[in-house]
Amino acid sequence: MRKRVLFLSVAVIAVVVLAFAGCGMFGNVGEDEADTGIDEETQLDDAVTTFSGSLEDYQSLSLKKSIAQEKDIKGIFDDVKIILFKNPNSDLMKNRLEYEEVSIQTDGSFSFDVDDGDTFMAFLIDQTQEYLKSVGLIGISTSSGEYWEYIDTGCLEGDVNLGTISESQTARLLNSENNIDNIGAEITNRELVDYLAVNDNSLRVLENYINSDFKMITFPTYNFMSGEKKQMTVWDETILDNISYQGFQLGFISFKDGIDHGDDSSVVPPYDISTRSGTLFTNSDKILLNTNRDFSMLDFDVIDQWLVYYGTSGGPSLFTGVPKDGYWNFIDENGTTVGKYNYLLAYPVEENDTSHITTLIPLFKANIKSGTTDIIESLQVRWYKISSGTYERVDPSMIENIYDSWSFSLRDYDEGVEGVEQKEITTFSDEEIFLEKEWHLTDIAQKYYADGINIGIFGKGYHTFFEYRDE
Repeated sequence: MRKRVLFLSVAVIAVVVLAFAGCGMFGNVGEDEADTGIDEETQLDDAVTTFSGSLEDYQSLSLKKSIAQEKDIKGIFDDVKIILFKNPNSDLMKNRLEYEEVSIQTDGSFSFDVDDGDTFMAFLIDQTQEYLKSVGLIGISTSSGEYWEYIDTGCLEGDVNLGTISESQTARLLNSENNIDNIGAEITNRELVDYLAVNDNSLRVLENYINSDFKMITFPTYNFMSGEKKQMTVWDETILDNISYQGFQLGFISFKDGIDHGDDSSVVPPYDISTRSGTLFTNSDKILLNTNRDFSMLDFDVIDQWLVYYGTSGGPSLFTGVPKDGYWNFIDENGTTVGKYNYLLAYPVEENDTSHITTLIPLFKANIKSGTTDIIESLQVRWYKISSGTYERVDPSMIENIYDSWSFSLRDYDEGVEGVEQKEITTFSDEEIFLEKEWHLTDIAQKYYADGINIGIFGKGYHTFFEYRDE
């Protein structure tokens, strides 16, 4: 399934453009003589980067030793392919992810082309496996010890030689022999590559999409809470000090012609796991999704699919801790296992220290309507990361390479009002977002009180949810 990625040097493109411009602008020929019959715009659109490498040591990969045992050397790569997800996005509730297949040659070599400016991810798969087709995601190691997996060809100038692909120290991540400094191509934006290498881990969960035979999307949503809003009308970074990790939900999206979920579908965890309320599920318990869900949506107008979350956001049914290694079995209403999914692949906190947040953190400010002291007219949000124990603002242009959108909701938890307003935003700048309802800073009878502010961030592999509310 691996496809060839051709990277034509930007310098080469520049030479081609200047050559044509030179013929028309500087040469002593007329327009008819200067016409080469080649459309310059088409030539630029066709520019590609070529990726090449080898799986000659695939027989030694511990994940799939059985392939080497069951096949002779000549046929070992017949069922092993590379899957390319080009320009993957998180809008999986509306669109399936398209992919391309790249074959492996009998000697283990491969190559594939990617249009310049496109992004992609490359997974090695074994088609003989029923549920666990994904062998691993191919990454390029960097000097910081991270792996660049979400490859942006706009950062490269020249073709890429990955070398031999082998296992890494990270679960189901395959490492290229050549690192970022000797892949043959020039890195034109090292800052962005370093940022992607640190922050693209969430995309590893696309392995679950492969393992469902491209019929189901499943992802974790990680919940955080700050026990106080403090001064809403100023940029108050001390709010960030009070954020704590609460637990996670599991989301499942099955396309209408995909996995037959049914009303009694369930998941079985691979290990004992508890909820915040203290409910314990063992590795033999079926967790019924339709009776333990936050919400579900059936047959969307545009997408014809089924979505269910297990666990209430910020509530007692959240799973505690972070996912461990192991495959959750998805069981249909007939009791048949139809999918196996792993959520170890990436999470937004340190595995052994959930107080250490490694994901993007939002900070908000409320702007008060002119002539009033209490009415919130608009909100603004800035984005931070923790670096060496301190908070640093993140450039919005960097964020948009990993995250597709974010949302906010204002909530009044008073049962007599039940106010809520929410919007999805596709830009990460701190521009003002004007509110439709009249929200107040203080709790006034029969008025919308901004009791809680929730911010959700939709990454390309998992979601994070932050709740700011005075306890």
